[in-house]
Amino acid sequence: MDTVFQFKGEMRAEGLIVRWHLEDDVVTAALVGDLRIGQAVGVFEQLVGTVDQQGKGMLLDLGGLGRVDSRGLGCLVAAAQLLGNRIRLVNLAERTVPLLAVCKLLTVLPITASPREALAELRRELDARRCLS
Repeated sequence: MDTVFQFKGEMRAEGLIVRWHLEDDVVTAALVGDLRIGQAVGVFEQLVGTVDQQGKGMLLDLGGLGRVDSRGLGCLVAAAQLLGNRIRLVNLAERTVPLLAVCKLLTVLPITASPREALAELRRELDARRCLS
């Protein structure tokens, strides 16, 4: 998947579509459909792993997200733990917010109000990391 990030792409698996594009050092990925146990979770984990391996940031657009099961929630939390300050979640779907609230994840996951604000935060974080290296 390393060469995939040179431009943009799309992956599909079991009711989940992941569309992404790379701009500077930030991968913007939109999840459309259901993030549930099975192949869909594996596709998402592969994308997050590649973003981490390449040291990039990730803006995760959840506006098109449908059903999310416990494994899907676990993937979001794992992505936040793996990428730390290099990930932001935006456009939470209306049905996702109550689920995150009940699971007490609204304060755990890095949720940003707008994509523009998220990109600015990610670019500042990535610039700071480059200065430290």
